[in-house]
Amino acid sequence: MLMAGSAKKPRLERFPAKWMPVRVKTRRAALANTRKNRNLEPRSDSIGSEKALVAAFRFFTQSTSAVTAIEFALVSPILMILLLGGADLVRYINMARQLTYLANSIATMIAERTTALGSSDATFAFNSALVTFPQVLSDPARHSAAWNTYLSMTLSSIAFTPTVSGCTSGCTYTAAVKWSVGTVSTRSCSVAPLKTPDSTRPSLTTLPQDIYTSGTVIVADVSYPFVPMVGNSFLPSMTLRRSVYLQPRYLPSISNSSGNCP
Repeated sequence: MLMAGSAKKPRLERFPAKWMPVRVKTRRAALANTRKNRNLEPRSDSIGSEKALVAAFRFFTQSTSAVTAIEFALVSPILMILLLGGADLVRYINMARQLTYLANSIATMIAERTTALGSSDATFAFNSALVTFPQVLSDPARHSAAWNTYLSMTLSSIAFTPTVSGCTSGCTYTAAVKWSVGTVSTRSCSVAPLKTPDSTRPSLTTLPQDIYTSGTVIVADVSYPFVPMVGNSFLPSMTLRRSVYLQPRYLPSISNSSGNCP
């Protein structure tokens, strides 16, 4: 019972701290932290004073609200370059695979013939690229070029003869071009192809050493410029080259009715 004239104390102060409920302690701690955080924030009424500068510096060093945004701003250009570079790598792999398939397709068309090759037959084989290599229409259009000049295709017949006449075993062979047709360029009839290791990049002037044997071989050479999407204004284009070598299936050799090499 309270006596008259005595002031009524707040409810929370009538109990010792050890009897205080847990939620009340938690609330008091939260209020104390709020007051502490408010003391760290810079106040507009004390701008220009040394105390305000110290408080602002302390607030800046202890604040972590924009660290994630700054880190993302620093890392995002690198991530974007890696993403676009990965997309270009996938395009390069797919294009190289399709070029190999295209070269194998046109070489098979000629190797399976049972008659001599005509000019219309070679044109038909080259036009098959529109089906087996769809990029042949979209990529040249962006560079204002004709598809049959942007994509270089060459068909040739190579004959191998023993270096020593009459050799029957353990022979070495010399290669000679019998005929060659192409959309852009052809193999030289006057200069013999060079024998190179199998790992050498294919070209119109070389042949891998493992195909040197008796008989003839149909060779399909395909090349295509690869232009990367990332940095194409300062990065040069890369020329993809693929060659396929097949022996005639039904005939010892396939001649060209439009003309052979002299």
